[in-house]
Amino acid sequence: MDPSMSNDTKSSMVPVWETALIGSSAEMLSVTKAVWRLAQAQTDTLIMGEPGTGKSLAASLIHRLGPRKTRPYITLQAAALAADRFSRESLQREASGGVVFLKEIGDLPPEQQENLWALLEAKTGLGATGEVQILAATKQNLEAKSAAGKFHRNLWLRLSGSTLCLPPLRDHAEDIPALAWYFIQKFNALYGRKIQRVAPEVFPALQGASWSENVRELKIRLEAAVRNCSESVLELKNFSPGFTPPAALPLPGASLDQPYREAKEKLMLEFHRVYLGHHLNQHHWNRSRTARAIGIMREQLNALIRRYKLTRTQDQGGTGQA
Repeated sequence: MDPSMSNDTKSSMVPVWETALIGSSAEMLSVTKAVWRLAQAQTDTLIMGEPGTGKSLAASLIHRLGPRKTRPYITLQAAALAADRFSRESLQREASGGVVFLKEIGDLPPEQQENLWALLEAKTGLGATGEVQILAATKQNLEAKSAAGKFHRNLWLRLSGSTLCLPPLRDHAEDIPALAWYFIQKFNALYGRKIQRVAPEVFPALQGASWSENVRELKIRLEAAVRNCSESVLELKNFSPGFTPPAALPLPGASLDQPYREAKEKLMLEFHRVYLGHHLNQHHWNRSRTARAIGIMREQLNALIRRYKLTRTQDQGGTGQA
C-alpha cells in the first residue's frame, strides 16, 4: 500500500458493512444515512439510479442492516416473472417475512404492474406475520413513463412514497481513489499481483472519465489494468485500449491549480446554475415538468436545487409546485 496515502483515504477504503458503500463525499454520506434509515423503517422502497451505481448492493444492505436480516432475501428479475409469482400467498411462502428485491421494475409487463400494485395495496402492515418488504430498482424515469401512460400510475405513486436515489459516479468523482484502491486490493489477491501504488497520472485520468456504466465500469477497467500490470506501480499503459483519458479542457470558473474538490465544486455550481436555471424557468419552476423534460427523477432535481442553493430569480408565471 502506498505509504503516502492520507489516513482519511485509507479509512475510506475499508468496506462499510462488509461489502461496501465506499466513499466520503457528501453524496455517498447521504446515501449511507438513507440506507440505514430505510433498513430500520422496513418500508417498501424504490431504488433509482443509472446502470452500475449500486442498486443491488443498496438493496442487499437494506436487508442486512434491518430487523429482517435473519429472514430470506430473494432477488427477482422483474421482466421475467410469471404472473403467479406476484400473488401475496406466493411471496409470503417464498420470502417468509423477508425481503424481495425486484430488479428493473420499469420492464415489468403491464399486467404484472397491476398485480404488484394490488399486492402492495393489500399489505396489512410491518408487524403482520409473513408480510414481505418489497425493494424495487430501476434505471428508468418511471414518473415520465407513468405520465406518458407507459407505467401503472398508481404503482408509481405507491412506490414513490419511499425512494433512494443513487448518484452517478461523475457526481462524486472524489471517491474514485478510495474505490480504485479497494478494487486494486481485491484484484491483487485474485490475480496474485503486488501493486503497492499508482502513477501520479492515473487518479486524475480516472476522475476525469465519463463512466457511463459508473462503478461497474470502473471495476471492469481496473480488473483489466491489474491483470496487465506485473510491476508494483499501476500506470495508464496498463489500462485496456478502450479506456481513453479525457483531453485537457478549458475550465471556466475554475483554475487548474486549484485542489480537485474546489475546482469541481465551482464547475458544478456554474453548470447547475445555468443548465437547471434555464429549464426551471422554461417550465415556470414546475419541478415535475422540469424533471420529465431533462430526463431525471423529481427527487433528483429537488436534491440538486437544495445542494446548489438555486432560487427563482424572476417570476415567469405559473406554479413551482408538484
